Amino acid sequence: MSSEIIRKNGDERNYFSSPESFGASLKDLLTEGILDPESGYLKIDGEHISLEESIVKGLLNPSSAFVVEYQTKKMLTLDLAIKEGWISPTGDYFSSEKKNTFGRCLKSELYSMH
Repeated sequence: MSSEIIRKNGDERNYFSSPESFGASLKDLLTEGILDPESGYLKIDGEHISLEESIVKGLLNPSSAFVVEYQTKKMLTLDLAIKEGWISPTGDYFSSEKKNTFGRCLKSELYSMH
């Protein structure tokens, strides 16, 4: 799957191929208890895997959720949000004021899941 940011006339948007192409959704991993919202790690066969690693391994579909940038309200897919430094490999969000844990971000709707 390919994700990229397209800029037109100062407007930034995400374009990606079919979100069903690989990996489970973030919502499903949370619902099934595979993803710990407090640590940001998936627990599979006793192994703890970060969000970033789970995307690389094809376990998590990066297009199944978006990260909303706090000040501008722009949205990036999970993989691009990690790449751009908006979130850590375990989903923690960094703002100028403080670090927000993955679990706190989920509650504050900084993640948009579908």
